[in-house]
Amino acid sequence: MYENKLDTIEYLKSHLKESATRSDERSLLYFTGTIQEQLGLFTDASQSYHEASLIDAPDAEKMAKATKDDLIL
Repeated sequence: MYENKLDTIEYLKSHLKESATRSDERSLLYFTGTIQEQLGLFTDASQSYHEASLIDAPDAEKMAKATKDDLIL
């Protein structure tokens, strides 16, 4: 199970630049960070959240809402 989640993280990270919009990219980084956090990969999650916070775009439609402050904390 853990290995499948790591594969998912790698898949998401490798396809970030293919996102249709900056909002999609921001939300994918946020989603990646949440998976990393759940797995205890806190340094990786912090990096994903940080990268998401640098994107000046709203959240993608139907994705969890996260302000820049939420991502930085």
